Amino acid sequence: MTRGGTHTYTPDKAGYADTIRFSLAMCTRGPVAMAPKGTAVYMDLMESRLMPKSWSKVKRAALEGELMARTPDPVNIAMMFCDALSGIAYYDDCQVHLRWVEARWVSDPEEEGVVCEVMKAEGETR
Repeated sequence: MTRGGTHTYTPDKAGYADTIRFSLAMCTRGPVAMAPKGTAVYMDLMESRLMPKSWSKVKRAALEGELMARTPDPVNIAMMFCDALSGIAYYDDCQVHLRWVEARWVSDPEEEGVVCEVMKAEGETR
């Protein structure tokens, strides 16, 4: 929140938004089709975080693939993606309906990362 008004924003001191935008540019083979204004979109997000090396083999084996309860939490990561993709995949992040967000532990560094999928909402109900 800013002083004297009601404008909210997400400070990005670490440059996550630029990293997300750069990764999007590297993963796509052409221009991204932006969702029209007023159109709802779904966002699915899956984070896979590498387990600390200091954990015992028993603990690592027990938590492989399990849901993670650590900071930053998956919803905050989703909010970073919502902000970073605003103006690229959709006009404003108010169009985004989070459909699926989760974070899991992995032991293989090749599996570490975040997968984000944005798609047009087409009357799907759950």
